[in-house]
Amino acid sequence: MSSLVIGGTYSARIHGIAGPWTVHGTVTIWDVQHHDNGLTTVTVQLSDHPDPRCPGHSTYATATVSALPDGARALVDLVTPEPGPSRIGLGYRLLAQHPAEDAALHLAAADHVLAEWEPVPADDSPLGSSALPALARAAHRATEHTTGRRDAEAERDQLIRRLDAGGVPRDVLAHTIGRNISRIGQLCRTSPTGRTNCTTVDA
Repeated sequence: MSSLVIGGTYSARIHGIAGPWTVHGTVTIWDVQHHDNGLTTVTVQLSDHPDPRCPGHSTYATATVSALPDGARALVDLVTPEPGPSRIGLGYRLLAQHPAEDAALHLAAADHVLAEWEPVPADDSPLGSSALPALARAAHRATEHTTGRRDAEAERDQLIRRLDAGGVPRDVLAHTIGRNISRIGQLCRTSPTGRTNCTTVDA
């Protein structure tokens, strides 16, 4: 797999952002990280316009670079504002080159844009207020009449427990999910022994 150039703009086939259709756009690379496990991750700027001279609509994303069996490369495991693409096919030809020294500015912007979309650690560890956007999204999904509602309710309840354990005020939790603070108290009541007995918040 050829190297990715910081500040380089490549053609992109953006899958999943428009249902079954593919959007032809560009990807500009602003950071490349090679990890001990062999994976390469990138921070990129996406544009929905195929011509790098045209601004189009753009946003930032982080992703893992994957080599496909046919020799093509793709960006997978994307973290990007929703609704976002499921996968991005990445071209090899360099379409444009931006100054590499602009990377710091774009990485700061990417951190700001993506902060609320970073996945929550998949364990039972306490969480801080940075996980409140994840709680808000889970609470919203729990109000939708879809097949995934029960899973969303379970995710919402677990996030409330973890945020409560992390010291996030219960009135903040109640405001985030649009419920009364007494509902948060119902979810997690701490016994004198420090054990937490949990019930379920009403949907």
